[in-house]
Amino acid sequence: MNSITSTLAHLRHRFNHAFERGDVVAKVHWDNETPNLVLTLAGRVDERFFHEARRRLPRAMRHTTVSLTLRLEHFDEHQLQAITGLLKRLQRYGEQLRIHLNEPVRNQFAVDTTRVRLILDPFVCTP
Repeated sequence: MNSITSTLAHLRHRFNHAFERGDVVAKVHWDNETPNLVLTLAGRVDERFFHEARRRLPRAMRHTTVSLTLRLEHFDEHQLQAITGLLKRLQRYGEQLRIHLNEPVRNQFAVDTTRVRLILDPFVCTP
């Protein structure tokens, strides 16, 4: 849990403005004995956030049993490539990763989602 806590603290410190605006929301929930980091993208997030997330999240997941739920509630077309890069980087942690999005948006991502828990939610994602 220490690795994910430090990763979350780093992201909150570097991108405090996005967290304060509510563009990014992060919470840790407990599923039985396993921590689940729920990371919600609810607004405009710049490329630097995705770059840091691509570096930090896999490192934290590699060293823990934490699961990550990525909720894509809103994104702009220009963010599609950055989100796709993040998903490609995280897809190797298939059993630890859940992605919430809706069916039309799913087809926009060139990512193999067969190894991850894909949760299709009609109320998530308004690109």
